Amino acid sequence: MDRPSVFDGEIIEEYLDDDPYPSCLISGQTFSGNPVLQSTAFGLIIRRTAGRF
Repeated sequence: MDRPSVFDGEIIEEYLDDDPYPSCLISGQTFSGNPVLQSTAFGLIIRRTAGRF
């Protein structure tokens, strides 16, 4: 079974203004060495603003 690129891939593009959640494009390889591009959204972002979370 091939593992997703999200575990050992490299973020090659970030889309912080995506709606409804920020996302990124990850480049990686499967166990068998095949190239993989994966788009991943972040469902929960914690931002520290003025000392509050």
